[in-house]
Amino acid sequence: MPQTRTILITGAASGLGLELASRYLEKGFIVFGCLRSESSKTKLLKKRWGPKFHLIKIDLRRSYEISSLGRKIANHAGKIDILINNAGVMNRNEKISTLDWKKIHESMTVNSIAPLFVVKSLLKQIKSADNPKIINISSLSGAIGRVSGFSSLYGYKAGKAAMNMMTRILAQELKGDRIPVVAVHPGTIKTKMGPENAQSSAEEVSAVIVKLIDGINIGHTGKFLNFDGAELPW
Repeated sequence: MPQTRTILITGAASGLGLELASRYLEKGFIVFGCLRSESSKTKLLKKRWGPKFHLIKIDLRRSYEISSLGRKIANHAGKIDILINNAGVMNRNEKISTLDWKKIHESMTVNSIAPLFVVKSLLKQIKSADNPKIINISSLSGAIGRVSGFSSLYGYKAGKAAMNMMTRILAQELKGDRIPVVAVHPGTIKTKMGPENAQSSAEEVSAVIVKLIDGINIGHTGKFLNFDGAELPW
């Protein structure tokens, strides 16, 4: 009898993370949703799915909370089939004259450093799965070649650029273990972090990303993919 598959999603309280959690619950997965605090929507999802949906309260700005993540998951599951590093932070209208040290530090920590240490904390469970996958939700905002003119998102864009580099390095390290590591651009989405002209909803994009992840294998490792599967420039 096949084992139930498991997935861990950071930033699961709202937006894309919440929609991905809902999609994978519908697919029969046991879902671990990491968040700083519960929302009304996560409470409803928990009420509907019960023990299939585990809410893990964690602050990704704190290294000691990330380091304990693996131990928390071990109480419920011996493996993680899919890890989606989705959590992100964006501070708008940053200028060199008004940059805030704490905000920049927070952006770099949550957008690039924390995902790497989430992998470290969960590595034993990831390696215990038959065909594990690591998905880093990145952004074209982190593509250095696309930056032109003035951009006010210092922390967010630099953080995503760093995430992309860490994705490439991690992909090389885990290639021998046959674990694909991929960065994915979800497009512009109507969420609190999305642009005003965003055309797609988190619900719509989540459906496309789930299909993309289904098809990802070791041949995709180290790539930067659009949510529709097209390869993107770094």
